[in-house]
Amino acid sequence: MDLPYVLANLASLTGLPVRKREDGYLLNTRYSVVSFPFDPFSLHMDKAMTDASASVSFFFTKDSFYYGILKKGREAIVIGPVSQVPYSPSRLRDVLFRSGVSNNDIPGFIQSFSALPTYPLLAMGRILLRVNYIWSGEKLTLSDVLIKEENQNRILDDLVKQKEEKVEKSVFPHNTYFRERKLLSYIKDGDIAALHRLFQSERPVRAGTMAQSPIRQRKNTIIVTISLVSRACIEGGMGVEEARSLSDSYLQQCERRNSIPELQNLNYHRIMDYAQKRGEIKGTDKYSATIRKAIAFVQHNVNKKITAREVAEEVYLSPNRLEIRFKEETGITLHDFRREKKREEAKRLLLSTRQTIEEISIYLCFSSPSYFQNVFKKEFGLTPRQFRENGLKAAD
Repeated sequence: MDLPYVLANLASLTGLPVRKREDGYLLNTRYSVVSFPFDPFSLHMDKAMTDASASVSFFFTKDSFYYGILKKGREAIVIGPVSQVPYSPSRLRDVLFRSGVSNNDIPGFIQSFSALPTYPLLAMGRILLRVNYIWSGEKLTLSDVLIKEENQNRILDDLVKQKEEKVEKSVFPHNTYFRERKLLSYIKDGDIAALHRLFQSERPVRAGTMAQSPIRQRKNTIIVTISLVSRACIEGGMGVEEARSLSDSYLQQCERRNSIPELQNLNYHRIMDYAQKRGEIKGTDKYSATIRKAIAFVQHNVNKKITAREVAEEVYLSPNRLEIRFKEETGITLHDFRREKKREEAKRLLLSTRQTIEEISIYLCFSSPSYFQNVFKKEFGLTPRQFRENGLKAAD
């Protein structure tokens, strides 16, 4: 069989990168209609190949992409990365930035990822089954690939054990419901002060046992509340795309944290971030539709070098007319508002990501890291490093 011919056609038909692995090494030839700065699979290869024990399997990354893997002896064919849903350029930039991809490589990755088609898992499963049959002659079904008997048995055993365990609910009550209602209400209203009082005055919460590991228990609790908070913000007027994008970002960050203090800090900042954004939306209700649209455009492009003219074009006004109306309705100039939003985003990134100060300054389009640090200290009285350290200590 002419395998290179098959792989080249597979890449052409699917629009996805295809590569072959032999004896633990990726071959130099990668079949692809798009070109990445470097092969993204190299970031996950060791773990992916260790996890891929079957002849047909999937490997899922933390940022919601996946790879299809076919194995035969010491050889393997890898297809991907694949996404089940399209990613906007701004969301891709956020995912890549938080994944540690360098600022120099991000534009190339965004261009390449944006060119990739999306595939539901079942559709990709069918593609893998056909290629596997051509390659190895093995006939499999989707159930063979996606439904594992050992996993089904394990789920059944776990459910039986849970039913058999006698837990005195009077000793370990769930006391989260009323606190949860308060929390969501305050976030929906954008009431930062009420949230501060809630965190300071409420008794410890018992959420029930969702995992055996304390770290996993904390992560599961955060994952559940992220969905609830996101929905509350949408109901409160936040855009669906903005709320979901923020939710995805925090879910990914949650999975990267591996200590209780880090998760505590993330959870606190997440709640305050959602409430602050909801408060900003609520605070714009008094403005005209034109100014609300200008505000939203600035907020959604806080990490870009946008000009007053670009904002004006977005709302179909001349720059001068927009400047006058913006100052009349908000009390501050458009220039000052843009600077304010950029500084707020800098604070959020310092507390909720592990990116270096230099990377954050480049991401937010400051002219240099030193200029970013000078602006930040002048505004907040602390250097970015001091602000990050103080934030971590406060969360502990």
